[in-house]
Amino acid sequence: MYNLEKGDNMMFTYVKLTNFKSFGTVKFDFKNTKKNCKKFIAIYGENGSGKSNFVSAFELLLKTMTSIKDNRKIQKLRDLLEKDEDRVALLLEDLLEHDEFNELPQYLKKCRMIDSEGVSEVEYGFLVNGVEGYYKLSFDTEIVGEELYYLTNKQRGKLFSIKKQEEKIIKNFSASMFNDNKYEKTILELMDMYWGKHSLLAILYNEIQDKNITYIRDKLSNNLFRVIDNFTNVFILCKSSKRVQTGVISGSNFRVSDFEEIEVDIEDTEKTKQLKLIEKIMKEFYTQIYSDIVDVYYEPLVRRRKGSSSLRYRLVVEKVIAGQVRKIPFNMESAGTQSVLAVLRAIVEAVNGQTVIYDEIDTGIHDLLMKNILMSVQDEISGQLIITTHNTLLLESLNLKSAYIIYTDYDGNKDARCMADYGTRIQATNNARKLYLSGVFGGIPYVEEEIDYSQMHIDRADHNWEE
Repeated sequence: MYNLEKGDNMMFTYVKLTNFKSFGTVKFDFKNTKKNCKKFIAIYGENGSGKSNFVSAFELLLKTMTSIKDNRKIQKLRDLLEKDEDRVALLLEDLLEHDEFNELPQYLKKCRMIDSEGVSEVEYGFLVNGVEGYYKLSFDTEIVGEELYYLTNKQRGKLFSIKKQEEKIIKNFSASMFNDNKYEKTILELMDMYWGKHSLLAILYNEIQDKNITYIRDKLSNNLFRVIDNFTNVFILCKSSKRVQTGVISGSNFRVSDFEEIEVDIEDTEKTKQLKLIEKIMKEFYTQIYSDIVDVYYEPLVRRRKGSSSLRYRLVVEKVIAGQVRKIPFNMESAGTQSVLAVLRAIVEAVNGQTVIYDEIDTGIHDLLMKNILMSVQDEISGQLIITTHNTLLLESLNLKSAYIIYTDYDGNKDARCMADYGTRIQATNNARKLYLSGVFGGIPYVEEEIDYSQMHIDRADHNWEE
């Protein structure tokens, strides 16, 4: 369908959360068989059940990787706050309130279950190139434990295990983790300075970003390098922060925001070829799902300046309106049509081997349209697509092995259950959607009786609204 160049393939086999936001202890198990895992996962639950909290666990993984790099951005903003006029300062202060501009200890505090006395823990099971491993992070106000299990040489084992014990940092590294003893000493010194406020993976990722890539590859285990590379190329859209993170779109440098306007060096034949391919994908996608759209393409926005080989393009839609085909700039399209663009981007990533986690993927998109989009692509995913959704129409066609419920009991304890594990027989007249809405699987809002709005009436004559 949308096959472009693929790199390493990573998928999550499970996520285990302890004292994390609204979760006491819960495990989302995405294994299909002993040696592989599910490529498409849809997570359901009533409002407030923890769907967005589940997605934010992946955001924490990203934050854990990029915290040193993020701190530099935060410091630049703070430096600007001291120099800029009030209007700009207010804007920067507002930005600093967002989760992506929190330093890691602040973000860890937000991830802790309220009034929890125990340590919080997140554990991510994963498959990279068919080999299973896990990454575990333990924290309270700072990181107190970190562990990575994957290939050491040709055998699986712990690449590293670190824990804080009586104010001391206990470090255990695999003999194969570093290829250079001198460089290992450098990392140990950096850990003495930064670990706790930052993870070891953040320290290593910062080294990869700052140093010559060939130099780092010679110093680090290739297996460790592969895990870091895959973790930092996960595509995440979390409702709580509106943050999108991804490395590349299957070999190109086009990000989500670039899709509406793209600047291309026409002498760069590879990027020009990618632009044409992305244009073809969008035309195929939009003309299939919208009956009134007849074409989607990029048109030159401005002429090239003398001596410049760069050309800016904008995305344009041609659609039938009142009996006539009319050209509309994509940024003038409806919010729903624009939302589909972000979904398309996520689908392209998942089809081409990326891991994608998308919170409330159906927001602003009609249920039937969203169902058709996802059902048309589920068999072509070569990476992994994990979504949270309220779209129950999906359950009429979705394989129940891909459907999960966040179930909450009367004591507020949460459990993640796969619908296929219920053992309920699904029939044409009694399909999964009907069973879900009738409460068989749990995870739906339940009100014992209708809300009596008459009791909410306020007689303004009985109140003095003035001080």
